[in-house]
Amino acid sequence: MVTAADDLTLAIQRFPLGDYLVQFGGEREGKEVMLDCPRCGKHHLTVSIPKRQWRCFTCQRFHALLDPQGRKVTIEGGGGVFGLVQWLEGCDKRTAAQRILQQAARVMPKPGQLETIAPAAARVAQKQPCGLPKNAVDLDGTLPYMDRRGITLFDFKQFGLRYVPRDGSWLQDRLLFPVWNRGVCLYWQARACWDEHEHRPRWPGDKFRKSLNPSSERDGVLYLGSGDVLGNL
Repeated sequence: MVTAADDLTLAIQRFPLGDYLVQFGGEREGKEVMLDCPRCGKHHLTVSIPKRQWRCFTCQRFHALLDPQGRKVTIEGGGGVFGLVQWLEGCDKRTAAQRILQQAARVMPKPGQLETIAPAAARVAQKQPCGLPKNAVDLDGTLPYMDRRGITLFDFKQFGLRYVPRDGSWLQDRLLFPVWNRGVCLYWQARACWDEHEHRPRWPGDKFRKSLNPSSERDGVLYLGSGDVLGNL
């Protein structure tokens, strides 16, 4: 027999987490989303989309005792989707459950509709070029990173590379390597202009990431990824 608890469990699994976080100003960084925490007001709240887990590096609190596997147990400021909705909206459990059920209903299969374990991949023709970030700029001279890697200014111009200056964004101080087709940027990868030993975390838990990629889906629109363009042009 299917219970209300079963319905809520399925709804949590189908909850469109990435789209939901957009309304709170979430910024995609690879497979994670960073946003301001409504409790402490700091840009320390991170959400893992694949794991569907979250935590605020400032507000997270742990139980005094470890679990049977010797791991820390979060009692506040972290957890799963259900707790995230409560945290962001400042609502009780009943309201959070209603929000999740309503959001998940948009992607629930119709009664009697067959399901597969994973949805079929969208055709390349259905995807859009990702375009360059608005804060990407041209260069008039080389960067220390380019000199270390043997990338000349001619290479930069010839292949249409771009640079994101230190502006506080998630791509700051990175060199962009775009994939172009007839003047249109189909896809890009951003490489850090510093090495791991030079990394200075901007918030607790800010890990060094050598490469960053654009999101494959934003506001319900599918964008081209590396598998769609590399080797095909």
